[in-house]
Amino acid sequence: MGIIGKLKSIVRELVIIKYAHLFIAGLMIYKVNKQGFSIHRFLIIMICILAQRFAYPWENSWSTTIIVASFIVLLYLGTQGYLKWLRLQPLIFLGTISYSLYLIHQNIGYALIRQLYQYGFNPNLSIILAIILSIALASAITFMIELPANQWLRLKYQEYQNKLVSST
Repeated sequence: MGIIGKLKSIVRELVIIKYAHLFIAGLMIYKVNKQGFSIHRFLIIMICILAQRFAYPWENSWSTTIIVASFIVLLYLGTQGYLKWLRLQPLIFLGTISYSLYLIHQNIGYALIRQLYQYGFNPNLSIILAIILSIALASAITFMIELPANQWLRLKYQEYQNKLVSST
């Protein structure tokens, strides 16, 4: 692979192109929830589901595509209020910390599991400890950094909007 191939690979990884169809499908479900169903949105969702098949060319079956389609259907049903059991407090809590948990779980979890394995810990106990640590760190990041930062940004944006309105 030449320099152009390496650059393409780096760009592809940086912009996470292989997951773009999942992001777009989620965005379309959001738009359906906020603005209503349309054939246009439905077709985009269907294209995103089909894109799953081509995003991972090493797969030889449609099984992952069917699983992704199933999750998209579940997401749609949840946004339409059909899956009320998703409103359980533990699931709401995990949803609140999900972005931070997504960002840290792999690196922190694997590092802890490897470290505990070197000390002879039971692998099952290592996994449980990694889960607990990941959830604790994600909670701290969410409630001590992410949510206060979002609140501060919203306040600054509102002040900016007020300043624009008052200056016109």
